[in-house]
Amino acid sequence: MAKTRKILNRIQSIKSTRQITQAMKLVSFAKLSRLKNQQDRTLPYVNAHIDLWNQISSLKSTNSSISNDSIPKLLIPITTNQGLCATLNQVVCKHTLKYYQQQKVEPLIIPIGRKGLEFFQRNNISCNSKYVSLGKQEPRKTLHEFASFCYREFLQKKYSRIEVIYQSKKLGSAETVKREQLLPLTFSYNNNRGKNKEDYTIYEPNKEELFTYLLPKIVSLKLYKLWLEALISEHGTRIILTSKATDNADRLLKELKIAYNKTRQAIVTAELSEIIAGTEINN
Repeated sequence: MAKTRKILNRIQSIKSTRQITQAMKLVSFAKLSRLKNQQDRTLPYVNAHIDLWNQISSLKSTNSSISNDSIPKLLIPITTNQGLCATLNQVVCKHTLKYYQQQKVEPLIIPIGRKGLEFFQRNNISCNSKYVSLGKQEPRKTLHEFASFCYREFLQKKYSRIEVIYQSKKLGSAETVKREQLLPLTFSYNNNRGKNKEDYTIYEPNKEELFTYLLPKIVSLKLYKLWLEALISEHGTRIILTSKATDNADRLLKELKIAYNKTRQAIVTAELSEIIAGTEINN
């Protein structure tokens, strides 16, 4: 009886775990669908701003690269706040740490996501934790504040370059760690359309003011775009892992039910044998 009770307790425990993993998978599916819709709506808006920026980017601006080797870089690794993401956080953090150690001047790290902050604290690396949690209600507003902060710091020449490190992964594809340069702005778009129209475009009030207005806005949009891509990668990875965990739970439940039935049958057989043996002795 003790053995069957132990098996029943384990079955109940696995059922509870399966409910959790199944619920997490459904939540990640819903979030992934919403994030992809946001990405589809955001990309045309971002590309339109980039196209306009390309048309007037021949002007000299404060966005020029700072080549002084004595000025540090600012690194922004994007990680998650929760687990069940396989090696996503580990790969991003190790890539950031390796890049950090290669720099002549010690960079500043401002991680997005609690897992990244914990990793760098374990490795005795000081971080700015102000933007670790973007908030559940208005993450876009917090990202805009963060982008404005980065832009101001870059204009004040506190950092020679600002780079975002994140993992890009789609369902069914391999994991890829990307290091995207946020500032100074660089784009490799074919701007033939802008060249053909530049002489016929009227800018109000003028190109210089429009350029100054566009720069911080594009930085904010680009950071938001990279953050969306990292979140899509996170939930895609979590869907795969929770699906595997749910499948493993189903397999274990099937094996445990078979083991329980065999154990129960053995107990019943042993009791019947005792009854038959006792009856024969009495006769």
